[in-house]
Amino acid sequence: MNESEERVLTENLRRLKRDLPPIDLLLDCLREYGTLDELTSHKIKKNEANVVRDEQDQVSKLLDYLPGCGKNAFSNFVKALRQSGKDAHQDLARKLCTDLEAKLRSKAPPAAAAGPTSSVSATPSTPSVQEAAVYHSAQRKATAKAKAERDEMAKDKNVLKLPDHWTAAGKKNFVLHDLAASDSEYQHAVQLFNKTCRNQVTKVQRVENPKLYRIFKAKEKSLGEEPCSAVTRTLELFHGSQDDALTQIYIQGWDKNYAGVNAVFFGRGNYFARDAHFSMNYAKHKPGTTTRRMILASVLIRDIVVGTNDLKAPPQRSTNPLDGRVSATVNDINNPTIYVTYEESQSYPAYVLTING
Repeated sequence: MNESEERVLTENLRRLKRDLPPIDLLLDCLREYGTLDELTSHKIKKNEANVVRDEQDQVSKLLDYLPGCGKNAFSNFVKALRQSGKDAHQDLARKLCTDLEAKLRSKAPPAAAAGPTSSVSATPSTPSVQEAAVYHSAQRKATAKAKAERDEMAKDKNVLKLPDHWTAAGKKNFVLHDLAASDSEYQHAVQLFNKTCRNQVTKVQRVENPKLYRIFKAKEKSLGEEPCSAVTRTLELFHGSQDDALTQIYIQGWDKNYAGVNAVFFGRGNYFARDAHFSMNYAKHKPGTTTRRMILASVLIRDIVVGTNDLKAPPQRSTNPLDGRVSATVNDINNPTIYVTYEESQSYPAYVLTING
């Protein structure tokens, strides 16, 4: 994006915050055009604490990132505005795009006038040399900051890279991939299940969800950078639920609004079990069948404390707020078999098991 395009966006910031179509639609379009990747989009939507920003903050963050997203960033943004406008937003998006493009054309330098230089002073609307210098310095700093953040994310390729063994389709869109009984992943999942359950596992499916996986890996990276003496571990834990809720989990992720629907003994979060037989109590039969499903999840666990039924978030590590919170609550500090997490990004639904009985 060139300097004129950056200035167009900056000068229209107030109007963009007021008149933009829904931010989710814009981000989807910009990802489709290749202007934004999944992780950058996630960082625009949520802050470092994984809390969703309000709509105007998301717009500001998007406009911070755009100048460093390549020479086509401005044109792709305009195209995304047009495409994302629906119903009542369509006319608004079209008008906004026209205004932006007209303003861009007005930034083109005029042809030099013939004859002697005029002695008439500049109009009040023309910025002084000092004002222009301050403006461009601020723009360069904002662009450099956004680029530094993107470069930092790109350093860890594991955050962006999907597993090599995923199917080609799964690396583009969500896929629930059936594993053969001879696959090592299938056998490993069944082995974990059979440690405490003797029901027959009839199917193991690998969840290939690029969006949820990248969010999970980003969380893993951020946990590793936080000051804490405990080491972050990735545990394989079971989760049982109503069958329709289970489907929503492996497509959209865990929803904290439904956390603790079945139990809140150790906190009002998302529950995971070391032993499959515990999750079997919550894995409900599919309507009209004798089969049920449960999830084998990858869960990020670091420091833990015993939970209580009134906790809506994990406790602070210390009296100093800067030390942050522990990663999870459990039923037993010495031999935990139940883990409760409070952030959706902390777990990934890796496999879906179908069980008889």
